[in-house]
Amino acid sequence: MHAKRRLLSLYALALAIVTLGSLTSSALATRFSINNILVQSSGRLSFISSGATILCDVTLGVSFPSTFAKTVGTTIGTILLSGAGTTIANCPPALVRSVTFLNGGIVRYTGFSGTLPNITDIDYSGSSYRFLVDFAAASIGSCLYSGGLLTTKVTRNTVTGYLLSKIFSTTSPMGVTGGANCPPNGQIRGLMTVLGFPRLTLI
Repeated sequence: MHAKRRLLSLYALALAIVTLGSLTSSALATRFSINNILVQSSGRLSFISSGATILCDVTLGVSFPSTFAKTVGTTIGTILLSGAGTTIANCPPALVRSVTFLNGGIVRYTGFSGTLPNITDIDYSGSSYRFLVDFAAASIGSCLYSGGLLTTKVTRNTVTGYLLSKIFSTTSPMGVTGGANCPPNGQIRGLMTVLGFPRLTLI
């Protein structure tokens, strides 16, 4: 009886040591690893300006390094250009002819939510992107918008580590260059699904 009780006590102690070691290791982890350096997400995004809303199907590509530091402000990726991982299609032809990303924004890590090691989402922000909107109305023509991303959340499955979805939103107002009739105060926002099940892990 005493031997069985002692065995159970040793087992409980060993389990506690393993669990504590795992939690300590996660807390001390200083980097993230991602198994896919090109992460794409898709969704129907809204371009909102001056009371009007334009909906387009967007596949957004972000290039990541294979690992990056778990440090606020670290550059962790770049939004890809149209034709190089990003596509914008099915905008209403009565309103716009095309929308094109001219240069991608730099993506920077800003934090996470959850309790280590169970990270529920990764937060990031970005800046310095530009996109060109070619409006159907001849009185408006082409308008060049520029700005940055608001802090954006990418949800993560705590069991598999897969990235699942993200909330995409730009700052408002954005800078605009073009004719006098270019709609001001534009903003892009929407919910996107992450494609291909990229896995994010602590290392």
